[in-house]
Amino acid sequence: MTAFELETFSGVPCFTRDLATALTARGHRVAIHTLAKGAIARDIEARDIAVVSDLGNLPFRPDIIHGQHQPALLNALTRFEGVPAIFAIHDATQDMDAPLPLARIARHVAVDRRCEARIRACSAIPPARIAMICNAVDLNRFRARAPLPATPRRALIFSNYAGRLTHMLPVLQACKSHGLDVDVVGSGVNRPAASPEDMLGGYDLVFAKARCALEAMATGTAVILCDFSGLGPMVSTKNLDALRPMNFGAGVLTGPLDAGAISGEIARYDAADAARVSARIRQEASLDAAAEAWLSLYQDVLQDAAVSGTFEDRTLCREYQRRWRLRIVTAPVVSALRRIRTVPVVGETLFFMMRRVWHAFIAGR
Repeated sequence: MTAFELETFSGVPCFTRDLATALTARGHRVAIHTLAKGAIARDIEARDIAVVSDLGNLPFRPDIIHGQHQPALLNALTRFEGVPAIFAIHDATQDMDAPLPLARIARHVAVDRRCEARIRACSAIPPARIAMICNAVDLNRFRARAPLPATPRRALIFSNYAGRLTHMLPVLQACKSHGLDVDVVGSGVNRPAASPEDMLGGYDLVFAKARCALEAMATGTAVILCDFSGLGPMVSTKNLDALRPMNFGAGVLTGPLDAGAISGEIARYDAADAARVSARIRQEASLDAAAEAWLSLYQDVLQDAAVSGTFEDRTLCREYQRRWRLRIVTAPVVSALRRIRTVPVVGETLFFMMRRVWHAFIAGR
């Protein structure tokens, strides 16, 4: 498997950890290549799963590459020529999740409808090579809580983006009008959640999106879809079928981040309906079922004799790699140059001198 970073307890790193763990439990050998190791990489390594930044340290030659994020996937494709790959796309807008029309990539796999639409918009990818597997939750970790109270008492804002400049303040204001005690968890408030399974059951209502929302629903809390990009609905049995293929994500966060609108969703709280939503999530969105779906996809790819690399593939891979290396190296330098420019008196002169040096260096590469 590949992932750009395994530093933060966020969507793709947590997905990578959970799927790698589930595949390992089924007797498969899994290793992960990442460009940046951190807390979640250490968590994965503690499960006896190899995490490497240098592919030369990979403990085996893979049968298949489960790619995520273009820079890391391209590293694996160029290192292991002839090994078929799939590309799991988790985001409908990020450059790293843009489809790669290469013969070696036997399937582009979307995690929701927005990602699927992004893949289908790439005419070079045949429809037969497009699939969708929805995200899942580890039911062994996220246990069902006791029944919800008739009226909510405790609420949680569960997001790495929660902060004073995003959606936190209007949510707090709306919760105050309903007499709710509120906690905020996420890296944006310096409270990252390494083990959300240990805390979610203590809340009656959770404001979250995507993976955070799915975990909360599996636990049995009522969930209002909400994050920095907008407000979504209270998840209910009436809208669950429409929301799940959208990954409870940005595509359904179309409402205003307004305390009045948020209060209106809080008023929809229904303990019995939230319990029915949780029961369905636990039945339909288990990590075990998702792992079997991924394994079935891998098997289809390995049996597909039409998958083969070409000279054009190798050339394109290396060109994509070159572009990403420049972007990854350039980003912090551009940030530093902007800061230099703000230095009083000499900042403008230093900026142009350093920029000329940097452009000469890039040209040499």
